[in-house]
Amino acid sequence: ECRFHDCVSYQEEAQANGWKKGKYSQARAMLDHIPENGFYHYKTNPSMFMDWIIAGEMKLVRILSDEEVAQICRDNGVEPQPRKPA
Repeated sequence: ECRFHDCVSYQEEAQANGWKKGKYSQARAMLDHIPENGFYHYKTNPSMFMDWIIAGEMKLVRILSDEEVAQICRDNGVEPQPRKPA
């Protein structure tokens, strides 16, 4: 579980970078600088179920248990991946 600044959305700027010669590429829809006091969503390919949050800084609040992670996955319609015991 983490927290990040969401004061500024860099989404429009990131998506504008995805266009080249009239074609859009999700993998190019990113910034070439670190977002300050903000974030944007990024996918490495369009078939990803969810996306990454790219932010200038994040603060770790706590580490989730395997059971919490599995429940979050199921709540979002995704079967959790098997985990190796620590």
